[in-house]
Amino acid sequence: MTVTARSIPSALLDQASIALLGRAARQAGRAEGPAAILGFVNAVLPFTSCLVTLLAPGRAPVLLYDDIRPERHEAVVDAYLRRAYLLDPFYDFLSGGLERRVIRLQEIQPDHFRKSEYFSTYYTDTRLVDEVGIFVPRRDESHIFVSLGRAARTAPFSVRSFQRLQSWMAVIEALLARQWDAEQFTAAAGALVTLDDTLQQSGFAALSAREREIVALILKGHSSKSIAWQLAIAVGTVKNHRKNIYRKLNITSQSALFARFLRGIGYAPVSALVSQRADSVS
Repeated sequence: MTVTARSIPSALLDQASIALLGRAARQAGRAEGPAAILGFVNAVLPFTSCLVTLLAPGRAPVLLYDDIRPERHEAVVDAYLRRAYLLDPFYDFLSGGLERRVIRLQEIQPDHFRKSEYFSTYYTDTRLVDEVGIFVPRRDESHIFVSLGRAARTAPFSVRSFQRLQSWMAVIEALLARQWDAEQFTAAAGALVTLDDTLQQSGFAALSAREREIVALILKGHSSKSIAWQLAIAVGTVKNHRKNIYRKLNITSQSALFARFLRGIGYAPVSALVSQRADSVS
């Protein structure tokens, strides 16, 4: 494709943005590359935090880069790598086969995602009000995944800035591939992990395969209606399965279901960590 002045978004023709792009092009593939590349991306789509991982379906993410403050690393990055990613809509989107390489969370989240315990616990801990994901394919069939977030104290990504990001994706993909599409970064470094395996190891072994399948969809934020559509069964059947699941696990709520999952992956919500630290001080 021929790039002309007319095809370049006018909002990026200022000298500062051009300088950032030049720096990113010079530094890509070097130690300074990640910060330089994300600096240019930030000029295109202003974000407050970013996380870059190597993703491959069925494997744990490999951390490539992040700009998360040290005091927030445990709640955001460590928790994500500790298997919270298994419930992440972006990870699910990749596992289901990519239809697009740049997408907003609101376009792929399950129907009850923002009512889910995952959202109110882990996602609230990340303090994000909006998130955009970028997927860049690599030669080994894995993907460089860039999560760009907007903090809760800020406004969500604007439609205009998201469109600007889409306009510059060819350039951004090339920069990211130059930085991380190399032999020393391999998807095989991520352990082989599935959500079903995790559930069997997290106190859900008493459930049948179908029941664990329904638990997985509940944890991800799907309603009974959405689960019925996903599994091609009746809504009433889903509700009966939910009753049996709660009975077998001796629980009475979705929050208890999620709490069992969190214990299984060794994740403590920020509120719990704060309480523990306060107790230790007192």
